[in-house]
Order: sequence, then C-alpha cells, then structure tokens
Amino acid sequence: MVHIGKMNLGQRLAHPRQPWQPSHALVAIPLVLIAAITLADIRTPESVQLGPLLVVAPAITTAFGGYRLTGLIGALAVGTQVVTAELHGGLATTNHISQIIALTILSIFAMIVCFVRDRRTAELAQVRSVSEAAQRALLRPLPDRLGPLHLASSYLAAEKE
Repeated sequence: MVHIGKMNLGQRLAHPRQPWQPSHALVAIPLVLIAAITLADIRTPESVQLGPLLVVAPAITTAFGGYRLTGLIGALAVGTQVVTAELHGGLATTNHISQIIALTILSIFAMIVCFVRDRRTAELAQVRSVSEAAQRALLRPLPDRLGPLHLASSYLAAEKE
C-alpha cells in the first residue's frame, strides 16, 4: 500500500480534500507573480516584453506542487500571456506566438518533471513499506524475560533511513 504523508493512497482518493497545510499558502507565490508580471507588462510600452518572465510561475510551482497544480499554474500563465499579447499588438506577431509556444512547452516540461518526481516518491514509499514489513517479520522483538533473565535489546540500522 502506498503511503503519502499520514494517509495511504486509498484514503487520499476517498477524501481528496485535505486539511489546510502551510504549503497550501505557497500557491499564492506563483499567482502573485503572474498578476504582478501581467500588470507590469500591460503598463509598459509595446517595445518592452515582460511576458517571458511568466515562465517563473510554473517553474516555482514544481518545488511544492504536484503535476496538476503545476499544469494549472502553467495554463494560467499561458492564458495571461495570450491576453497581454492581444493587448500589445495582437496574437499575429511572431514574437508573441513564439513566447506563447515557449511558455506552453516549458509548462508541459515542468508538469512532466513533477509527474516523474511524484511517481518516484510513491515508489520509494512502497519500497520502504515492504522493507519495514520484511524487517519486522525477520527481527521479531525479544521477550522481556526469559526464565529468570531480564532481556533488553536495541536495533541499529546500517543506514539512517
């Protein structure tokens, strides 16, 4: 069974809404960046292009979010890039089309990175769970007493994890 945090995968799927955690507040960072870059881009002359800075939003999201959240932030960034392109001369310019395509590709790449990371994390959790079960089966605890003798034992793993 795959364990994610304190809930196993089955429990997480049964209850998709998690209690609020401090990491949820981190979602505000890419959202604020998208808003700030968009506002700055709208207020600057057409010769100044700040749209390429929007790539920072999905890139930052990979540090704390899953592939769905990263994709959502990437889609929001692409959407705002389309809006600012329309305000700065239209979507027909080669510069704006290339910026939108580049941002889309980088957002998809960020999603793939998150997906692979999350899958490997789940695999590692499963391996640890199997390892723990095997360890418990092989290293049964000693009884407190064996006849008149009081027993005590301690197990030290070869590795920290």
